[in-house]
Amino acid sequence: MLTEIDQRLYTVPTAVRRFGGTALVVGLVALAAAAVIAAVSSGGTLRGFGDVFWRPYLVAYVLWTGVAVGSMSIMMLHHLSGGGWGVVLRRLFEAASRTLPLCLILFVPIVVAVLTHTLYPWTMPEIAAEAIIKKKAIFLNTPFFLARTLFYFAVWFALAYFLNKWSLAQDTEEDPRRSRSLRERMQNLSGPGILLFGLTVTFAGIDWIMTLEPEWFSTIFGLLIMAGFGLTSFAFAILAAVWLRGHGRLVEVYQPRHFHDHGKLLLAFVMIWAYFSFSQFLIIWSANLPEEIPWYLRRLRGGWQYVALGLIIFHFALPFVLLLSR
Repeated sequence: MLTEIDQRLYTVPTAVRRFGGTALVVGLVALAAAAVIAAVSSGGTLRGFGDVFWRPYLVAYVLWTGVAVGSMSIMMLHHLSGGGWGVVLRRLFEAASRTLPLCLILFVPIVVAVLTHTLYPWTMPEIAAEAIIKKKAIFLNTPFFLARTLFYFAVWFALAYFLNKWSLAQDTEEDPRRSRSLRERMQNLSGPGILLFGLTVTFAGIDWIMTLEPEWFSTIFGLLIMAGFGLTSFAFAILAAVWLRGHGRLVEVYQPRHFHDHGKLLLAFVMIWAYFSFSQFLIIWSANLPEEIPWYLRRLRGGWQYVALGLIIFHFALPFVLLLSR
């Protein structure tokens, strides 16, 4: 049967309901305002609207989809490895993974951008006619792009569905043998599930982000996206745990030792992300190849160099120093 702690976990507090409703209203208003600003500043052209609206939307979309998908991956890591660090965050990861249907719905605007040729250069006729893009046409075409996206979400849906279903069944199961069998099911699914996560996230990162510049490529890009998904989802779960504890929820569950474990794991994710990012930069910069180096040159000029500096400081240096402290 559900323990008292689990019952409280499954009971949505009033503060959460109120916060969720407020967040939805703010999100819709901000989305509408962004669309209006983009329409006014686009010069009345679809291409201009795409530059102003679709790209920021894509960045935000990948961020929050990464929280949902990354939460599922950490959940599978916990099923495989065990440990108290994942027990207290398990429900948060499961809840985050259940937002995947919403992520699929929010992909619809990106589909519109693809069909109207206003986001990805390889969908624009004048760029698709270039020799280097023609060689990639077997992969970079709209039907195959959309089919791949549906496949990614099908895999993520299946993994999240069964892991959530068996987890809840384990909590309500009174027979110890049946409970152990459910735990073994989650472990058995998590093994190939981690492999599927790696493959789908790698190709999703290539499809959704790398093809914004179809001439460029990086063999470490998939690992960079996976590290980013893991980092953002883990940081989000910690923030949610702190917020719940601050509102008097599960104070007896989230102990200081748990947060200490989470801080050490978050430090590991920060270091992994920084390692992949610097590795990609070092290899491309030192090679100085004309088909690779423009990607970084564009990001180190025209004001973007300050964004890059901000990433170094606030995405690595500051978290690294803070998380070193107990």
